Amino acid sequence: WSTSQFYFAHGVAKVWGNTIGWSTLLLSLCSPGMFHSSGALLPSATAMQLVLLSTGNLCQDPRASGVSRSIFIGLIATLAIGWPFCAVCWIPIGLYAVLQAFCSGDDPSNRFKNATFVLLRTVIHAAIIQLIVCIIDYQWYQALTVPSLNIFMYNAAAGGDELYGIEPASYYLKNLALNFNFTLVLALVAPFAVLVNEVFKRKQGDDDNGASSPPSFGLRLAVISPLLLWFLLIGPRPHKEERFVFPVYPLIVLAGAIGLENVIRLTGALCDMLVSSSSRGGKRQIQMWLRATALIVCAMFSSLRMLALFNYYNAPVQLFTALNQEILSSSRSTSNTNICVGGEWHRFPSSFFLPQGSNLAFLPSEFKGQLPQPFTPGGVAVEPLQPFNDENREEVSRYIAGGISNCDYAVELMLTEDKLLGRKAPAISLLMEAAGEKGRWNMTSSVTFLDAERTHGLHRMMYIPRVSDCRIVLVDYALWKREK
Repeated sequence: WSTSQFYFAHGVAKVWGNTIGWSTLLLSLCSPGMFHSSGALLPSATAMQLVLLSTGNLCQDPRASGVSRSIFIGLIATLAIGWPFCAVCWIPIGLYAVLQAFCSGDDPSNRFKNATFVLLRTVIHAAIIQLIVCIIDYQWYQALTVPSLNIFMYNAAAGGDELYGIEPASYYLKNLALNFNFTLVLALVAPFAVLVNEVFKRKQGDDDNGASSPPSFGLRLAVISPLLLWFLLIGPRPHKEERFVFPVYPLIVLAGAIGLENVIRLTGALCDMLVSSSSRGGKRQIQMWLRATALIVCAMFSSLRMLALFNYYNAPVQLFTALNQEILSSSRSTSNTNICVGGEWHRFPSSFFLPQGSNLAFLPSEFKGQLPQPFTPGGVAVEPLQPFNDENREEVSRYIAGGISNCDYAVELMLTEDKLLGRKAPAISLLMEAAGEKGRWNMTSSVTFLDAERTHGLHRMMYIPRVSDCRIVLVDYALWKREK
């Protein structure tokens, strides 16, 4: 992951100059969004890393061979990771490749041949990648299937993802403000700052800021335009999630670095207009201090946000680590141990936290959509799947047979009942009472977790040492054990 970030920043330096390259790297390293998405085992996080590699490669080698490699990386992202929508991020690079091939020949007939060759080569590469993916899938599913096509058709038909929540248009803006703070402001300012800079452009010795050669406008557009295309794709969808924005996180950082540098150049132009020529010697120092101050402010607010993420929301990882140790140290056999979750199903970190032989099971909760089901060791040909529906309606077959009485452990966020907030008692407590088993369950471990609805917005956004400790509301993220 770190190698991808450095590779991306090095490519940016080739196209936009060393200053913007270094700013991109520093803003990327201290970004809360990049911080927590880098460790996510999600297709969108993998797509983000491939965007870093593809864009870094394109910037470092914009010749035909380099563009071909970037497109090949895009084909892997589209066909191999199970999230075909990220193909949008490579549309500008594809158009750039076709135009580059078309303009490379003097003879009009050769131009069409070159462009046709690029398209044909892309189709062949896509066929090879898809063939490999189909072979691997066939080994596990014992059926010929194309998951990328299936998920595309499902989402194109608007298959009921609204059950998982509907958010307003402002959701992504608020989310990006949390994850990028002042970097987002600079990214939004960037287009205007670049335009104004073009108006005030003067001949300066450092115009390229260390760029090896003045890059073409088409190359810069191919690199940065996927940012706009991506939001045009995901913005209209009623169901919104933070992970949907992961693929363009690097481009937001790049846009922020471009905005920062152009704002600083504007201050230099204003100094030249307002200050006499004899007093311009300190202009570079002023710009240097402005740049350093902006980067330090971004890093400071980003650090406070990352502290908040770690202190407020790391309870699931801590608790399932404790659960693993609890099961391994207990006298009971680990085989067929059922760990049940209700409303906290979506915070389950990974099956890697469960000892071999333990099973994750679901209990009914306020969520009434379709829950996931586990992968089977022998594949679906050996162990058929439970019922699925393409509208995300509730499937009662997902719930553990016999209810909470067949659970060995249960995990729940113990939010207090609050009628003003429309909150009921935790689902686990209600199920224990309904089964008449409340006396058989003991809380063996708990970790504090932020009660976001009862905590002031400022302290939800960032953790201010000593100050936030007195102004946040914490509840237990609890592990319950059923006595035999």
